[in-house]
Amino acid sequence: MKKKYGILWCACLSLLSSGAYAQTAGNDSLQDRTVVVEHEYNPEIMDASKINILPDMKEPVVPKQAIEYSQSVLPLLSFGEFRPVHPMAAPEEEQDARRGYVRAGYGNYGNLDGKLGCLFDLSGKGRLGISAGINGMNGKLKFADGKKHAQHYYRSFASLAYAHRFDRSMMHISGKWGQDNFSYAPSSLSAHQKFMSGNVHWGLKSLKGFPLQYAVEADWLHYLRAHNMDGLSDRRVHEDRVCTKAHVAGEIDAAQKLGIGVQMDNIFYSGRFLADYTSIQLNPHYELRSGNWRLHAGIHMDFSLGHGDAFQISPDVDVRYFINDRYVFYAKAEGGRILSDFRRLEDVNPYMVLQGNRVANTYEQANASLGFRMSPYDGVHFHIYGGYQNLKDDLYHVKEAGFIAAAQEDDHNAYAGAAFSYSYKDLLEVSLDGTYRHWTMNDAEGLAFKPSCTLHAVVDVRPFRSFLLGAGYEYAKAQKDFGQGMVNNLSLKAAYDLYKGLSVYANIGNILNRKYNLYWDYPAEGFHFLAGLSYSF
Repeated sequence: MKKKYGILWCACLSLLSSGAYAQTAGNDSLQDRTVVVEHEYNPEIMDASKINILPDMKEPVVPKQAIEYSQSVLPLLSFGEFRPVHPMAAPEEEQDARRGYVRAGYGNYGNLDGKLGCLFDLSGKGRLGISAGINGMNGKLKFADGKKHAQHYYRSFASLAYAHRFDRSMMHISGKWGQDNFSYAPSSLSAHQKFMSGNVHWGLKSLKGFPLQYAVEADWLHYLRAHNMDGLSDRRVHEDRVCTKAHVAGEIDAAQKLGIGVQMDNIFYSGRFLADYTSIQLNPHYELRSGNWRLHAGIHMDFSLGHGDAFQISPDVDVRYFINDRYVFYAKAEGGRILSDFRRLEDVNPYMVLQGNRVANTYEQANASLGFRMSPYDGVHFHIYGGYQNLKDDLYHVKEAGFIAAAQEDDHNAYAGAAFSYSYKDLLEVSLDGTYRHWTMNDAEGLAFKPSCTLHAVVDVRPFRSFLLGAGYEYAKAQKDFGQGMVNNLSLKAAYDLYKGLSVYANIGNILNRKYNLYWDYPAEGFHFLAGLSYSF
């Protein structure tokens, strides 16, 4: 009955509304613009081993962006759902845009990096993109027992995406597949794990000039956890998520706009210990543009059928004052539901083991911030911000006897930070950002991977057209030290164009050979390198 009930709601929503709603980017969906970007299909050079991610915060700029950050210091990310930020990752720029690329690299610790992709322009109005790849590691890491143990983590993926432009709308269709194969820590009760994920997406949005702006999306997301703890009713657990998003907005006059966003998620499980449920999120809002002022005022209303609190509410307010095009003050208050699906569990810690109990959805009750952003000269940007965040049922990981388990608790934090970036033509790019957070929670063990201080710096230099040299530095310190060590990662990268699209690249990570853990008792690689060839066509 729950499945039928969820599917009926999903069908009704598709018929009643059109638009796309995203909790962290509600304003962006209201912008009456279409941006078509043609760029080099020569992708980011990525460290093929476990990707070290610092908690990310996307600051509001003149076009509004939502404040986001990762709940864990060093997550391994799901395919196609998130974009990692890493000092070893920077675009290899070419003078002429190319439609395809292929890349292959190898390094110590068995680091493997392989990827290919191609973009096809079909009759001027349709574009088809394909990509596939694999990366990972297979080497020996030194664990807490002082011994080196063989470990591996391989991730492979493939995707197909098509976009078609109509006279007054744009349609997107895509499909993604991903698989992770990895081993647990030597002391774990489980030896290995396999995640498989798939996503089929369809979306339609109106273009500028249509009197009523709309967008609609529909997704089917499949996820399989192949191995789980003994004692569960099912060792292989499937999760299917049917997600329908919609947004519609209309102008009252030239300065005012009304809109509403809707998102419905129907989530089904194969395991008998996990029950199906439906989540509904509503976001009515009002916008005003008057002189130098911009106002976005709304609320998030979140309902649950079959799981968690039946009704929750949070703010959705953004006020901005533009001194001119280069200087802006802002004040924001946001919130909303964060679904604890299998993809999020992997994001927090892929080594967590299901124990037969359901993980509650996290709710951001408030995330209020003040900030100032300026760009006094072309290529120069400054950003200063501070705020407070309150989370209900925040998700983190704890160490149990022989395995890593999920844990949840209400917590909150106050934060402050600053960011600077500078770019000069294609010759020099510099960025520096840092954030301080003070967390408050009852479980002291939960503070082991809550970042209190983070720093991220990148410098890219192109001495001449065919040569790119870059350096990156990451620093992250948890609020409470449980002997896991702090991230202190200095890295270098280089790329050199050999001949007509053929280039060689090299990455060096953890140059200082610092010892720290990615998760509880799971070490990061020491000094490591990767080199390979990239060809664009």
